[in-house]
Amino acid sequence: MSCWVVPMVAAEMWGVPVDAVLQKARSGEVPTKTENGFMFVDVAPDSPRCDPPAGIRPSRPPTYTAVIGEEIAALLESPDDQQEVLTVPMPVEDFRSARKLAGRMRRPPPPLAA
Repeated sequence: MSCWVVPMVAAEMWGVPVDAVLQKARSGEVPTKTENGFMFVDVAPDSPRCDPPAGIRPSRPPTYTAVIGEEIAALLESPDDQQEVLTVPMPVEDFRSARKLAGRMRRPPPPLAA
């Protein structure tokens, strides 16, 4: 199985200077590939190839469902009575008092053993 690494790592593995690895890459003695602007060197080109098995895993289902224009319009439109239920006025101090209550109910961590 191929093992793609950057030239610096290949030089450390083979115990040669980086310039030697780059020279072999330029001459084509060592397989190379470029991804996202980085060059990778195959340090095990003669090893047996291990392709992933095809068809063992089922295809993944989509992680979302497409929303059509009619559904978006239905979500944006709401009767006045639902609008009142959905928007409950909350005073600014309300979250602070709830925070204080939650802080009082917290248990402190156990004391450290001496």
